[in-house]
Amino acid sequence: MFKNQPSLASTVLLAARRRVKLAGMAKPLAKIASVLTPKRRWAQFSLGTMFIVVTVFCVWLAVLVNRAHRQREAVAAIEQLGGIVGYDEPALPNWLQKLGGDAFVHVVDVNLFKCPVTDDELACLEGLPHTRFLSLGDTPISDGAIRHIAGLPLRRLYLSDTRLTDMGAKQLDKLRDL
Repeated sequence: MFKNQPSLASTVLLAARRRVKLAGMAKPLAKIASVLTPKRRWAQFSLGTMFIVVTVFCVWLAVLVNRAHRQREAVAAIEQLGGIVGYDEPALPNWLQKLGGDAFVHVVDVNLFKCPVTDDELACLEGLPHTRFLSLGDTPISDGAIRHIAGLPLRRLYLSDTRLTDMGAKQLDKLRDL
């Protein structure tokens, strides 16, 4: 062989020693790498899952805001007619009630006693699906108003001194809780 060239055996031996040194260094490097890489947590979500959660939340919020908007319009129409509305008591903290406004409370009482309301003007009651008490005493309503009243979950209904006939009164049989 040539004088300056190492033998094949010494080359293999040198390469094996380098591997041992690198393998010995791999353990500390592996420890450092494991400390630096974040571990997967149980609360970690993928981007797709987060997108679905945010979408469902936005749809729920849109439904809630739409319902509150319809209720606000119905309350404004009733107050313009001279009526009074009453709200239920929500089981929410005050700060959340102030934040949500009409979104977390429902109109449960509507009083249109002695208000000059017509049958068609009662269409605003359809925006108040939680109304349990309705007073239409001494108003000029007739049988045509029943179509707006029949879909409400009323427990009390006052209809004294109206133009309601027996045919209109029979349509009130749809109200089960009355």
